Amino acid sequence: MNELGLKNEIAGDAAATAKRRKVKCVVWDLDNTVWDGTLLEGDKVQLREGVREIIHALDARGILHSIASRNHAESALARLRDGELRARFGAAGRERARASYTVEHMARAYEQLWAQVCAVRRTPRLRPPAPRP
Repeated sequence: MNELGLKNEIAGDAAATAKRRKVKCVVWDLDNTVWDGTLLEGDKVQLREGVREIIHALDARGILHSIASRNHAESALARLRDGELRARFGAAGRERARASYTVEHMARAYEQLWAQVCAVRRTPRLRPPAPRP
């Protein structure tokens, strides 16, 4: 059992990678990664063993989840029958967006930007040396 409390070897690799680097987001491929089979080929796909636990453990650490797939979005999300699991693929991103795009946050960002612009405008301009006769 690894530090995430999972027996899956993939989870151990994910935990080791996250520990070495500051992982902020995991982008998941669905076919033959999150689930066994290929949705576009008509396979009856099923969630792979241990994937749910990996997603929950990484989510608990504040790591965002996203999906990169050639599947049609609605049919792919419909296959993620677990509503809680499906929600995790967007919940952390929505929460971060709410925190990043509040009026107060945007006002501070603009104040900093204007301060930088004013500082640049106050800086004397460098003139090229006068040409020699």
